Amino acid sequence: MRTFLAIKSCNRHADRRTAQRSTWLPDLEIPFHFFVGLPAHIPNSRLRHRRPQPPARPLDADVVQLAVDDSFKNIAPKIRGIAEYALQNNFTRVVIVDDDVFLVPARLARFINANHADVLAYLRPDYPQGSCCVYNVGALEVLATSDELKDGVPDDVAVGRALAGMAWTHTELFQPGPVPRLILPSNDFITAHKCLPVATHQTQHSMYSINAMWKNHNSDFGKENENASHQHKLQNT
Repeated sequence: MRTFLAIKSCNRHADRRTAQRSTWLPDLEIPFHFFVGLPAHIPNSRLRHRRPQPPARPLDADVVQLAVDDSFKNIAPKIRGIAEYALQNNFTRVVIVDDDVFLVPARLARFINANHADVLAYLRPDYPQGSCCVYNVGALEVLATSDELKDGVPDDVAVGRALAGMAWTHTELFQPGPVPRLILPSNDFITAHKCLPVATHQTQHSMYSINAMWKNHNSDFGKENENASHQHKLQNT
């Protein structure tokens, strides 16, 4: 299979793209691109109409701009655009991740080469959780033409509707959050979600530095994630 990695991003998340480029992306052995939408529009109350923002800096070479809205609530059309791009470039399998995901490329390669379902993901009851999903060519053909992938519908919910009836395989190796799980040499997790730039660099350190200590209780990062985990447990008790 010709495999491609697509990273869902947006124009304002340049810091997240930089963090991924400087940590796990250099270890990736398959082609990749970030995908963003069109620059946002801002209201101009004085003229009573909406006008474009000033031009942003030129897109980096690894960024593809799709002719879709760039807002968080309208990610679903980006999925359709990514599927179209993959098929146009003769890819037969695509891994789609968020720009706040940390990924271990070697683990991903072993996992997807041993699994050939239409969809590989952490599955919710009615849809594949969207932080990391693997789609084969059959799923891509559906996603590239589906009317379900429209503005205003959460992208993973829209994907679930579009791919209803296809073979989905659940894995807990793609961790969905709500706080980053520990990716260490001693476990098998492939991805961690909700890794903002600081967390991305901390995860890289925990994976590849011999003397790394993930839980540094003296660091702001360690305290923030401890508090987030504690609050999440309270909400679910």
